[in-house]
Amino acid sequence: MPVPDPSTGDNRWSIDFFFLDQDAMPTFVECKRFADTRARREIVGQMLEYAANGHHYWSRELLKDLAESTAHDRRTTLEAALDSVRPTDDLSVEEFFERAQENLCQGQLRIIFFLEESPFELRSVVDFLNKRFGSSR
Repeated sequence: MPVPDPSTGDNRWSIDFFFLDQDAMPTFVECKRFADTRARREIVGQMLEYAANGHHYWSRELLKDLAESTAHDRRTTLEAALDSVRPTDDLSVEEFFERAQENLCQGQLRIIFFLEESPFELRSVVDFLNKRFGSSR
């Protein structure tokens, strides 16, 4: 998932994986190797920065365009892809991406750090964040 540089608009960074669930809840996934020493500090700061500024980076139109491209690559339509995860009689495609944008603006999202093994310090930071800022959802 491209992350634009706010000063230029060019895609400067990327998140390894970006998902929207059936409720249009954004989920950021960053994968790192255990031996990568950035896993403790850089990755946490990077993900918090994406979470805090996601609504500046990704409009509902961009999210929809990227989802359409992904659906096309999988030889399906965006509507069919959403129908496979949404409950029936739920949001329209436009409403779904509007909700995704609202979730980004409100900071309602998930952050996942994926490592083959996590260092104690990273687990401690994640535990701290979950206890202080975790949702009841």
